[in-house]
Amino acid sequence: MGRMKKSSELLWIFGIVFVSLGVAICNKADLGVSMIAAPAFVISEALIKITPFFNVGVTEYIIQGLLLITMCLVVRRFDWRYLFTFAVAVIYGYTLNLFLFCFDSIVFEEVWLRWIMLIIGNLVTGFGVACFFRTYLPLQVYELFVSEISKRFKFNINKTKWLFDISLLLISLVLSIIFFGDLAQFDFS
Repeated sequence: MGRMKKSSELLWIFGIVFVSLGVAICNKADLGVSMIAAPAFVISEALIKITPFFNVGVTEYIIQGLLLITMCLVVRRFDWRYLFTFAVAVIYGYTLNLFLFCFDSIVFEEVWLRWIMLIIGNLVTGFGVACFFRTYLPLQVYELFVSEISKRFKFNINKTKWLFDISLLLISLVLSIIFFGDLAQFDFS
């Protein structure tokens, strides 16, 4: 099998579909989601009780929109092409909602099966991310944020990505405590 060409629009579609599918599978495994997806799941879980509008997909693209605005303010630059990354966030949000809806009635009772589904979900997500990076079309806001911040301030992109991911993990933890109470109330089983 030859190397994937970087210009394939089909790979961009695969990226959207497989990242959404992978995140939905991880969610159904009920063992957690990635650091990047976690804030949207935490916020939507808290706000869905107030209004059904704040489902995971909508919350996802609202977060990415706010992140895009923050990035523009920090780097002191706006490029109209940034709007395409927001469009990707909207498409991803609706695709994620579609998969979550399709999987709604599926329940994995056995712990070993949940772990297998978590691993499969992560592999599917990884494949989707690899597809994204093989196309010239816009990525999600998360990747753009890391890229633009590291370029603007001449930071090492790998260290910036690590710091960004850890920041999202900490934000998710803080939001969980704010919305759902102290850690003693969490069901870690």
